[in-house]
Amino acid sequence: MNRVVVAAAYTSLAVTLGLVVARPRVSEKIRIGPGPAAAVGVLIMLAAGVVHPADVSRAATILWRPLLAIVSIMVTTAVAERVGVLDRVATMLFARTNGSATHVFFRVFLLSALTAAAMNNDSAVLLLTPAVVSL
Repeated sequence: MNRVVVAAAYTSLAVTLGLVVARPRVSEKIRIGPGPAAAVGVLIMLAAGVVHPADVSRAATILWRPLLAIVSIMVTTAVAERVGVLDRVATMLFARTNGSATHVFFRVFLLSALTAAAMNNDSAVLLLTPAVVSL
């Protein structure tokens, strides 16, 4: 591979990671998050010829279903958090455990297994992580 292309690929990775970690402010209320940082990385790779527009189109064609699934799970989690379901789940997990980490772990493990069996592992992680964090 051409050295310029390799350098551009590493530069795009470094810029993307730097933006994700630093989360610089664009204005007083707006910060650059992971999505815009990834877009900057893709634009750098497009400009340098590391990635071609056909590659982006092909990736979008292949990955739209998993992306839609993850977005749907995240929206479900956000709605559940807004209506207080996750706080109630966290309260149920912590109730009658007497502060025992072993009991809490067992309950979280059991609820995770049930959620993963009913939906999938991604759903279990995305739905239960906020509940556990609120503990």
